[in-house]
Amino acid sequence: MTAEILLSLEDIGIKFETYGPPNRVVENLSLTVGRGEILGLVGESGCGKSVLARSVSRLLPSPPARVSGRVVFQGQEVPNDPKRLRALRGRSISMIFQEPMTSLNPVFTVGRQMGEVVRLHTGLNRPAAKKHCLELLAAVKMPDPETVFAKYPHELSGGQRQRVMIALALSCGPALLIADEPTTALDVTVQSQVLNLLNDLTRARGVSTLFITHDLGVVAQLCDRVAVMYAGQLMEVAPVAELFAAPAHPYTRGLLAAIPTIADPRASLPSIPGQVPDLTDPPAGCRFHPRCGRRLDICGREAPRLSAGAAGGEHQVACHNPDPAPNPARAMRPSEAEATTAAAGRDRARAETPIIRLEGVRKTFSVAGGLFKRKGRLKAVDQVSLEIAAGETLGLVGESGCGKTTVGNLILRLWSPEAGRIFFKGRDLADLTRQKDSAPELAKIQAVFQDPQSSLDPRLTVERIVGDPLRPYWKLDRAQRRERALEILGEVGLGPEHLARYPHEFSGGQRQRIGLARALVVRPELIVCDEPTSALDVSVQAQILRLIKDLQARYGYAYLFISHNLAVVRYVASHVAVMYQGRIVEQGPTAQVLADPQHDYTRELLAAVPGSNLPPSRSSL
Repeated sequence: MTAEILLSLEDIGIKFETYGPPNRVVENLSLTVGRGEILGLVGESGCGKSVLARSVSRLLPSPPARVSGRVVFQGQEVPNDPKRLRALRGRSISMIFQEPMTSLNPVFTVGRQMGEVVRLHTGLNRPAAKKHCLELLAAVKMPDPETVFAKYPHELSGGQRQRVMIALALSCGPALLIADEPTTALDVTVQSQVLNLLNDLTRARGVSTLFITHDLGVVAQLCDRVAVMYAGQLMEVAPVAELFAAPAHPYTRGLLAAIPTIADPRASLPSIPGQVPDLTDPPAGCRFHPRCGRRLDICGREAPRLSAGAAGGEHQVACHNPDPAPNPARAMRPSEAEATTAAAGRDRARAETPIIRLEGVRKTFSVAGGLFKRKGRLKAVDQVSLEIAAGETLGLVGESGCGKTTVGNLILRLWSPEAGRIFFKGRDLADLTRQKDSAPELAKIQAVFQDPQSSLDPRLTVERIVGDPLRPYWKLDRAQRRERALEILGEVGLGPEHLARYPHEFSGGQRQRIGLARALVVRPELIVCDEPTSALDVSVQAQILRLIKDLQARYGYAYLFISHNLAVVRYVASHVAVMYQGRIVEQGPTAQVLADPQHDYTRELLAAVPGSNLPPSRSSL
């Protein structure tokens, strides 16, 4: 780096000592952040990104965490003294966390929380602190700062809460901002707004930023340099443009290949084979070598050191056999031929009776103002008409709060529509629900939810989670249910060894496979997938999306795929419907809608996709 160094991490090692062998989360890691630089830190979940970030301001609990190496900030080593750390945190180093609802105190107003931080670190009196906070809320483009200042966190939207967190982090003029997945929970348009806001504010104020994410599209939009992390070690460090043009490490190329893009339709989405290793017993040599298709004999014996790659300069790679080939860019819009083919396929499928059809469906909710004070009705779904053919995937996209999940819940009969009708295989769902012997038929509509951690009962084993849904519909004994559970677990890539385990013993991707198995065990015909991959990193997301498509090809499942990620919908769905404020504003074959959107809102969604010009890597692992 040619810029002055603000933060230097020197040979950092972090391990957690519990009852078993120590978990070596970070090992021998060195990294720098320059003044005014935005450095992206990327990698799969569990690679140590967040732990490394928390070590900068000594936020890791000790014990069980043990940190070695040096953290040098503004030329001085970050102290362990609590009093000096309190002065450093918030004032010189600030942090934005992934979920603002859990970072903001729910019992205090926004103004009280912001004012307390400002008064503590700057010594301003209450009126001056309030004025400063209102200026910050205005700076983050918060509408009506006075009103927001007096509100509680639960009264704000996700995007507004994240803006409050940005204002809070910048309130004392820090030199370094650490942003830990600050846009993961946001839809694409709000994410774009937050990223633009972060970029504008940090550049204008000269704030250095360590931006942690697993979304390389976000990195392409925001960052100057990027560091790729795997299993606690750095694999590659380079300026953003160089890394995307010629990624040298097989792991980096694998991450890039696993990203679905709006204009890069692929029959199969590649993913990195295997899983992140257990860091209580990491593999010898290069930690990535068990998953690498370019490994040599030396890779299993000797860990490579981070050094200048073939391009030289600031591009460094830790690999014994790097791939110096450039990453070829692809055309970023689907061809007319592809769009025409997709339209023809859709017309053939829709000539048959659709498996699900919504006609003029409406659903409203009461909106309360204060305790038990009803103020009116919110139109969550307003005159929605949709249909899905057998074996087809319909992508339902739009911002958070537009009514997508409400549509899914109406199809699942978790709520009843106030107007309109829903037909399942030509039969009215309302009539079907009232029939006493309709349970087996209704069971043919199943769901896969967004967060596999909260949708699986932590008290049940996998055998019961997958097998128990069979009880109401088929007269099977325990052995038969176990046999059926084993069969369906095999379909989603799990085995007999997983039957006796509990959800907390699995990774996020494995838990989502369990959720999918639970939905498939009753032999459904329609599956409502509500943001099933939004909580997963790109490689695991690719595995789940590929599994969903493979199962559809084998068994003819129909999917309603709810998402705010247009690139994911581009890959998985043959048809798309765009939803805005409870209404469908545009629908049609996915290739046609995304290649030539007719509605202004669809164009805004497409324009907001981060890294839309990111070329995928096609080299094999």
